[in-house]
Amino acid sequence: MNTFFELRKGRYILVALMLLAASLSVTAEAGALKMGDVAKELICQCGCNNVLGVCEMTGWAVPAKELIQEKIDQGLNKEQVLAYFVEEYGTKILAAPPKRGFNLIAWIMPFAVIGAGAVLILLLLRVWTRAYGTGREDEPGPLEGMTEQEVTKYKKAMRDEIKSWKY
Repeated sequence: MNTFFELRKGRYILVALMLLAASLSVTAEAGALKMGDVAKELICQCGCNNVLGVCEMTGWAVPAKELIQEKIDQGLNKEQVLAYFVEEYGTKILAAPPKRGFNLIAWIMPFAVIGAGAVLILLLLRVWTRAYGTGREDEPGPLEGMTEQEVTKYKKAMRDEIKSWKY
């Protein structure tokens, strides 16, 4: 009886070790740098202005992807490969401008313009509602100063006018 449970226990340990080994290999593979990880950060220089990862032009994209793979095989990390391309082609090769120096304006300006526009709209609405409000207390309304008979005549004329409309 003990040998049966010992065999079963050994099987569970074997299955657990196999699962552990499989998960470690998946984790190691997921952490490995791939050519596509770097290529999606660069703009193709063949003239198509696509991201390098999606460009299939043989003139520049294919050799550039091969060069990225060579750099990865040499042991360079993502930042080092990107730095190599920036050194060769300048910051224009980056899909997104770096978030420092003058390029920081490209990141801040859209939000600043939207914020300034929202403030301007709120100020204009405030001015317009104050200037053209629902009416002022010191100004007479359309029926003020009329006698009861004139008001009745006016209302009858309005009803007749509305009835004459053809829908």
